[in-house]
Amino acid sequence: MALVAPAFKIKLYFPFAKPLLKLALSFKPKLNITSYVKSRFLTHNIAEQEKYDQDSLITPNIPASQLTSLLDTGERIVKDAGMITVPTLVLSASKDYVVDSKVQGDFYANLSSPYKRFISLEGFYHGVLYENNADLAIHEIAQFAQEAFAIKPEDISDKLINLAEQECDKISFGSLPFYLRANFACQRLAMRHLGFMSKGMKIGLKYGFDSGVTLDHIYKNQPEGVTKAGKLIDKGYLNSIGWKGIRQRKAHSIEAIREKILALKAQDKDIKILDIAGGPARYLIEIAKEFPEAQIQVRDYQIQNIEQGQQLAQALNLDNIHYSQSDAFDLNNYQENDFKPNIVIISGVFELFPSNDIIINAIKGVSSIIEEEGYLIYTGQPWHPQLTQIAHVLGNHQNSKWVMRRRSQYELDKLFSSHGFEKDKMQIDNWGIFTVSTALFRGGQC
Repeated sequence: MALVAPAFKIKLYFPFAKPLLKLALSFKPKLNITSYVKSRFLTHNIAEQEKYDQDSLITPNIPASQLTSLLDTGERIVKDAGMITVPTLVLSASKDYVVDSKVQGDFYANLSSPYKRFISLEGFYHGVLYENNADLAIHEIAQFAQEAFAIKPEDISDKLINLAEQECDKISFGSLPFYLRANFACQRLAMRHLGFMSKGMKIGLKYGFDSGVTLDHIYKNQPEGVTKAGKLIDKGYLNSIGWKGIRQRKAHSIEAIREKILALKAQDKDIKILDIAGGPARYLIEIAKEFPEAQIQVRDYQIQNIEQGQQLAQALNLDNIHYSQSDAFDLNNYQENDFKPNIVIISGVFELFPSNDIIINAIKGVSSIIEEEGYLIYTGQPWHPQLTQIAHVLGNHQNSKWVMRRRSQYELDKLFSSHGFEKDKMQIDNWGIFTVSTALFRGGQC
């Protein structure tokens, strides 16, 4: 990967520009702002300046939402660069008037890539590849690419696991600054005394905010509550960034399931779907309606999830989706059922467990029953902006801290590939929180 003057942090010369833009967007979502970047600040090359000035497709009008999103994403990438493992070259312009080149150094320092290089191009403006001496940059890129492809890739999964486990341990057992302790205490107090007004919070307080019935309310995305105030509280709850990501994960999952169903139909195969820990699985109710020929089994550990799923299926007179109580991490449970699926779904469950030992049981169980050339659909959580808040404010289904252990996509994919699954596709939400991947089971062929 070669990054040329990456815009991790754009220089905003107006004080408090970012929070003010976000405030303005709450009143005017389609707000545009004017960029004052001139061609003479991008390159010393006069010919390239003229091309820039005459290009009718270049506009000074920038959607404010796009700018704030870019700023947030850049900040996240720099903080989470430890999860990046590919060979990485960073070319930094020493006279960059558009972006903060110092932050590029922070990004580089955080990288886990065993092979990386940082080069400061003296005297270069932001438009590095349009500068008078652009050949210098192109030469560095070509040379780095040749070197990177020549070296043998290192397995650094242990390093990524350690980083994620340290983060998880810090959230579970580490100290917090006073302002966060006070903030989270106020949130817990408000939820304890006012949470009953919001249907979503009431469900979470009763069954756990990580439970299937909680997710079912999130998927419905219909604010409900006691009085208008309760409905308003529930609306704010449903619109938190994590729940928005969950709903996009659902959309990506349905898209992946449809794609694999059509692939099976093209091969004239029966459609047999298993979700190993699906909760009420409202999204599979939709699939059952759309594809009545499909045979669907949903398993879950919590009886309230099974009962709610059965009620949903009965209300729609669906006889092709069945629910049963089962522990996805008990290998014996996979042998007690003669159902041989050709689509298996593992969604939103691995991040609940800090150790890979227990989730490997689930992967082994799935690989023991899935048909050869069957499809796996699995979700990941490589990043989440609210891990600490969730752990200290929301409880899980076991009435304890809801602590999630995120896994880099590198770590997650390797767990599956080592058990015979060959990844073929991945999608991620707009906030970079949840991934949905698909893989083909090759058994011993991988």
